[in-house]
Amino acid sequence: MQRRSLVRQIAQTTLALTLALSAGCTSRSQPQGEAGATAPPAQQATKELAMDFRREAINLNGTWDVLRDHPDEPLWETGTIRRLGPWRPVSVPGTLLPDESQAVGRETHCAWARKTFEVSPAQMRRQAVLKWGCIRFGAIAWVNGRQIAQHEPIGPHTALLPAGTLRAGENEIVLKVPGWAGVPKGEAGWPLVPTGGSTQGWGAKAPGIIDDIWIEFHDGLYLKYILAIPDFRKGEVTFRIWPDAIGELPSELSLTVELEAPDNEHILAESTLALRGRGEPVEIVVSVDKPIAWTWREPRLYRAVVRAKNRSGKRLDDVGFTFGMRQVEVMDGHYRLNDRPLWLRGSNLVNEWNWGDTFNREVKRYIVDEARAMNLNCFRTHTLPPVTSWADVCDRYGTMILAEMPVLYNYQKPKLTPE
Repeated sequence: MQRRSLVRQIAQTTLALTLALSAGCTSRSQPQGEAGATAPPAQQATKELAMDFRREAINLNGTWDVLRDHPDEPLWETGTIRRLGPWRPVSVPGTLLPDESQAVGRETHCAWARKTFEVSPAQMRRQAVLKWGCIRFGAIAWVNGRQIAQHEPIGPHTALLPAGTLRAGENEIVLKVPGWAGVPKGEAGWPLVPTGGSTQGWGAKAPGIIDDIWIEFHDGLYLKYILAIPDFRKGEVTFRIWPDAIGELPSELSLTVELEAPDNEHILAESTLALRGRGEPVEIVVSVDKPIAWTWREPRLYRAVVRAKNRSGKRLDDVGFTFGMRQVEVMDGHYRLNDRPLWLRGSNLVNEWNWGDTFNREVKRYIVDEARAMNLNCFRTHTLPPVTSWADVCDRYGTMILAEMPVLYNYQKPKLTPE
């Protein structure tokens, strides 16, 4: 693989992770997850989705059937699925080989995971998107036998489903997830895609769906990413929005931003914007009188709903999320948050969200309550950004995150080719 391609993939993954973590989630209370648990799936309730943006969605967490290896078999085909087996149930989010050793994970080329789900007639009339928060080590995805996504780096991914992919009633999704033996590597044996701490002896080697996975819906134009960029001094927020669609984008878009401040004040802004082309963001600026600051001591959050309509007023997409009015800068060699001194007192997180129920059942107690008892206000997430459910807890309760991207070589020489 060429060095230029590797750099491009790392950059794309970094952008996707940054957008997913920066935009925030709805701040309503939600039960914590079951990631990595090894109890029988029948004993586990499907956890509520921790989505980066709120829309109508089909939750694909819960019990999946998994088969190890057979990398060259067309296991998205019904006949092959029935011919090979046995398939074993596992719980998602979590590792796809929950009872296997590091040695087995190191030798695994892939794991096939499949799940059936129901689509209502009303959902069939809308357009659909497959999203996942993090899959180790990427995945190829088929829905009803049709390939709709291929994403190699570990991290979040979004795939717009072509028309006719879903059907009313029962549907099936199949994922082919590489194990460590199936990760693309260079001549020196080092991975050519971001894999986090898996390059190290202690790093996880088994394939896994380690964050939420779901299908969500829109009505013709999809607001793929939204960044809320506060300017505390000016008292305004710039919403930078990346629209997308299966077909042609409209020439212009009517956007409405509705804000609810922490003190319940409501703010409304509307704008009609020309679209510059696929992959190009548009921006709408909203004035916020007397902004209420987010601090780690008082994590006050604004709620936002962004609505998109076409020229004739037809609804295309509605997106809900939360964000904080916070502006971090370095001035005279010191960190400042909203023009006030910011002292970072923290520790490390080493992918605890992958450690099963030990931490996932009581995330707030671990990264907020116990941290405060030790005078900590932040964590560095070693080799991976946190999953969305953990980032959501941090946003709501005032724990700051120094998120690392999933690229770790630790003084090694991967010996990439000159290309």
